[in-house]
Amino acid sequence: EILEGFSRGMFMVQAFASVDPAESRYRVHVQNEFICCFRVHSNDENDRNPDNLVVCAPHLITAVDVETGYPITTEELRVGQRVAIIAIRADPLLLTPQALPVVGPTYFMPEKQYGFKLSEPVFPNQSTG
Repeated sequence: EILEGFSRGMFMVQAFASVDPAESRYRVHVQNEFICCFRVHSNDENDRNPDNLVVCAPHLITAVDVETGYPITTEELRVGQRVAIIAIRADPLLLTPQALPVVGPTYFMPEKQYGFKLSEPVFPNQSTG
């Protein structure tokens, strides 16, 4: 949907080959681009728990077609596509105190929308995938 001049929404990704189905669902939020990715531990697709946040802006989140490797834009996503979600670490300049207010999570993930305030970007580590 279009809100305040932005194309906003979310989509779910379900792993098609996973040992533990409870750990294989992700929800990716979109605001013209992929903004954040949450691991979903329950059937509640709207659960916005900061502990489940895997990656967020300004780190780059992209979707690629698993068969061709071609990138898929937010507008090209369709139900049933086989995609891989890839997180790419942001350039250090985008992580500075000067840049974060305009490219970081407080800009793209307002507290009123997500129910929590996140002041530092999140990027996957060994324990979160």
